[in-house]
Amino acid sequence: MKFKYIIYLLLAVGLGGMIVYRINANANIGKPAKPSTEIKKTTVKGVVLTPRKFDDNISLSRNVGGKRTN
Repeated sequence: MKFKYIIYLLLAVGLGGMIVYRINANANIGKPAKPSTEIKKTTVKGVVLTPRKFDDNISLSRNVGGKRTN
């Protein structure tokens, strides 16, 4: 009989722990992150097919559809 109660207690504590963890994780989502002093830059590599003047803003796009083979 005691074994059954120990199992129920462990299940209840585990379930309660998961609920508390989820509540804390969701509360941290809305908080703003600490401002970082380091600026992270993204590096993009590519081939220039036609030389032309451009600014720092680059738009990358591609068709995501799969190739059909018969």
